[in-house]
Amino acid sequence: MSDSVFSAPVLARLDNDSVVEIRTVRDGLSAMNRHGLGGFRLDTLEWQLAAGKLLRAERTPSPTVVEEAREALCALADQDGRPLHS
Repeated sequence: MSDSVFSAPVLARLDNDSVVEIRTVRDGLSAMNRHGLGGFRLDTLEWQLAAGKLLRAERTPSPTVVEEAREALCALADQDGRPLHS
């Protein structure tokens, strides 16, 4: 198992109302940058924190850092008022 796998997947609704299951740091980065998680709202604190923590977890994949990235991703997924994360 990779060091960058979340302890539990994050379920998030994308802008097109599809639901994605995010299991790894790379999946989280892809959901944000390719699939619009967070609506590409680069100016929001939640988007910036999630991006920063995911990038840190990609570079330094310790369990603590990866879990912090997961929590930041959950906060971003909650932004739209329809949270689905685990």
